[in-house]
Amino acid sequence: MIQVSNALMEYLSGEARTFTAEIYCKNTLITEGIQSIKHTSFSTSEDTLTLGCVAASYVEITMDKPGVTLENQEIFIQFGAKLSTGMEYIPLGFFAVNKLENNGETISFTAYDRMLKFDKGYFSNLSYPNKLKTVLNEICVFCDVQLAEQGIPDIAIASKIEGYTCREALQILTQLAGGNAYVNRSGKLSIGWYAITDYSADNSRYKAFTRNEFDYVIERIKCAISNDESLVSGSGNKGIDISNPYMSQSILNNVYSKVSGFTYRPGEVKIALGDFRLEQCDIIKVYDKDGNVYLVPCLELVHEWDGGCWTTVKAVGKTDAETEVNFKGPTATKIDRVYTKLALVEHAIVNKLDVEVANITYATISNLTATNAKIQDLQVNKLGVDEAAIKYANIEDLVAASAKIAILETVTGDITHLVNGNLTSGNILNLNLTSKNTTIENALIKNAVMQSVSVADLLAGTISTNKFKIMSDDGGIEIAGATQQWKDSDGIIRMQAGQDKTGNFTFSIFNKAGTGVLIDADGIKAGAVPAGLIVDNMVADNANIQGSKVDIKSLVTEINAGDTKVLGSTVQLDASGQTLDVAFSQVHEEINAIASEDGTYLLQVYTEGSHVGDEETATLYARVYEKNVEITSTISADRFLWKRTSESAEEDIKWNSKQLTGYSITLKGDDVYMLATFSCTVTIPDVYVISDVSSNPITDINGNEILGLYV
Repeated sequence: MIQVSNALMEYLSGEARTFTAEIYCKNTLITEGIQSIKHTSFSTSEDTLTLGCVAASYVEITMDKPGVTLENQEIFIQFGAKLSTGMEYIPLGFFAVNKLENNGETISFTAYDRMLKFDKGYFSNLSYPNKLKTVLNEICVFCDVQLAEQGIPDIAIASKIEGYTCREALQILTQLAGGNAYVNRSGKLSIGWYAITDYSADNSRYKAFTRNEFDYVIERIKCAISNDESLVSGSGNKGIDISNPYMSQSILNNVYSKVSGFTYRPGEVKIALGDFRLEQCDIIKVYDKDGNVYLVPCLELVHEWDGGCWTTVKAVGKTDAETEVNFKGPTATKIDRVYTKLALVEHAIVNKLDVEVANITYATISNLTATNAKIQDLQVNKLGVDEAAIKYANIEDLVAASAKIAILETVTGDITHLVNGNLTSGNILNLNLTSKNTTIENALIKNAVMQSVSVADLLAGTISTNKFKIMSDDGGIEIAGATQQWKDSDGIIRMQAGQDKTGNFTFSIFNKAGTGVLIDADGIKAGAVPAGLIVDNMVADNANIQGSKVDIKSLVTEINAGDTKVLGSTVQLDASGQTLDVAFSQVHEEINAIASEDGTYLLQVYTEGSHVGDEETATLYARVYEKNVEITSTISADRFLWKRTSESAEEDIKWNSKQLTGYSITLKGDDVYMLATFSCTVTIPDVYVISDVSSNPITDINGNEILGLYV
């Protein structure tokens, strides 16, 4: 896992996060126009846990065309976060760009890390036995990749590895070391096994978590060393199956002691709030909604950037059934070679030759198939080409069945038939055609420039207003597409009908200042109706009409027939002159009298603040009234008991078991599960006179009745 500062760790643990992407190519920094980056890495190339993985990681990038050539170049990618202390970056690594896809204004491409440099033949010059680190260094020097020496065990390689590519040799050596090989973010070759990190994700950070029912545990390692012989360390069904002709029982036992009992839960977790620090061979902790924790190794790891970060961790694992191993040893993969010190061969007959770089002075090839070829000087007797993009060409004699030429410069042109769309030239001998010497019955003219044409001579079918703009001479009327405009003498649009800029069909009238009214399919808009035009049946049921324009008599009739309320300082209630304010006052006194005689209590709960996120709080207050008088402070605060009801009954039991009391409570993020309702119950003690068995009140020495308190 990539190590960063505490400030960046805190930023990564938040929710509102943005990252910038930077690409370096040939000392050129690219920050603009990068649309998306997807990084995929592996620590297994199988469908289960394995040893000796040498998979290459790669990126898929879509971006605007940069000002530098990327194809066949190595790029460096990193992501940055803007902190209060400045920018801090997380490296993604070095990648070699493959062929670009040109999508017009944008390009897309796939680029692989330096693991591809190891796809070349391995010829060791060391003496054996030799140390593992020494052999790895020889391979890295040959492939121009540095070796990260941390974590490489001190074991001896008994014999020379022959008949393999450098990448295949890495797989053999990595299995002997008990780990996997990958190119780290610094571009160095690393050998390592899985390690638990401090990173964890719960259901608030991931979108989905699918997993197997049971853990996968390494119980044994089985290694095929030939077609007929295998070595085994440990016992059980679940384990790792490999093939390695250089494996010994003692080395296999050491490897097994290193990985024995390794346990994880196969599954896949899609983390919406991802983390670029995670690498292949990291192990993360994933919590389900019930709080159960699972160890998930990054057997397959995907980071996706488009301004934020999505991370997907996948851990594969087979079932209890043992897997079959097909031995792949030197008899199947060894290449027949003729060795000389400088690889100088006078005559070689080769059935198949795979060469990364070849410098050949003379070559006679009967059949050559090449995907890409760059040839400085090519002499060909006969050339058959389906498509050719030629910048410069000197041709003595050209015979073409069909030719499209953008610009043709010629001294003499002998053309039997000329069919042209546009013919313009300053040095051509023009044929002057006039109506006196030319009669054309039918003509197909693609483009024509005419001084004048008589409308009577035009035979027109349909004139498209999308192709023609129709205007009056003074510019007062203009028709274009589905829109017609009328303008005044100053060129100001005063009326428009048809399709407007939003695609709707409207009719608009404007004054000199440009203010107008509009009528569309939904009706007349505000300002479109002059004063005095509206009659009763033109008023909407929900229209707000000023009082000065209302028929008062009909309004009163309408109110008396319904339940409409009238607000006023003085409203006569009846013929006796009684007004509504007097009547209301009397009713109010009667209600107060009822409340006083009843003696009941009123509990009121209100809220201050709002709770819509984890960083916000809300406070609930409870108030008690008796006969319209607040008596909250006369009741002990511990008699105010709060209760929560939400969509999770189990969580409600936990919350309510706290027995929270008080005149108020303050709610935080963990107090609310999705949607919750909070209520308060107040226990008010009841006072009564203590009596003897004969129901006579008991008094003190002063003759005062002794009161009891009932709770």
